[in-house]
Amino acid sequence: MTGPFAAGQGAHGGPQSLGPCSPATLIEGSTFCISEPGGDILSGRPQGLFVRDTRVLSRWELTVDGKEPEPLTAEHAEPYAASFLARMPPRAGRADSTLLIVRRRYIGDGMREDITIRNTAARTVRCVIELAADADFADLFEVKGRSKPRTAASVHAADSALVITSGRRDRNQELVIDGDGDPVVTDGTLTWRLTVGGHAERTVSIEAVPVFDGVPMTLRYPRGKKIQRAIPAKRLRKWRRRGP
Repeated sequence: MTGPFAAGQGAHGGPQSLGPCSPATLIEGSTFCISEPGGDILSGRPQGLFVRDTRVLSRWELTVDGKEPEPLTAEHAEPYAASFLARMPPRAGRADSTLLIVRRRYIGDGMREDITIRNTAARTVRCVIELAADADFADLFEVKGRSKPRTAASVHAADSALVITSGRRDRNQELVIDGDGDPVVTDGTLTWRLTVGGHAERTVSIEAVPVFDGVPMTLRYPRGKKIQRAIPAKRLRKWRRRGP
């Protein structure tokens, strides 16, 4: 396979394919993310997006037309980024799937994820993308089960953004999740209704921005900015140029 899912040499020398049962682990500075091989973060497991030793994202599950995508492969090209390729089950009357899902994830003081729906059929398709998210703001000891969990967080919509607020009284912690195209936000879910032309694709970009004591963190990879211009990407290119 060629393109963004070609086999490579490893995390620093080139793209590295993840095993079918291996968790996807990304790291950038004090931020790290652990997820399922297909990219989802499941509640009740030692997974999540961690910033400042706090799990600011404990659930991140994608469905298309109410169904889970079937993972195909994943690549961990850089320490801070991964790409997850999946397909949707075949539609009625078809032997093979005509919808591919590509999730490109970048972390650094929060997270950005670009979700691409690729239509390999000649006909235009309409689909509903739903992204369910939650945060428990647990610290590392709570995630490992060594201390009691904190008060439950609250979730509410603010225009087209999903805001999750910690129930702790001693610290102001929030996570703001916002995406392209003014998604509909209800009950911890962001929903997009997309029309994808034949042999075409559509992409939505989502940000998960932690807020500590009322101050939003600045993402290393904000929406609308080229990944290649981000500081971690420049730093990695410089490190690679120095090597043999």
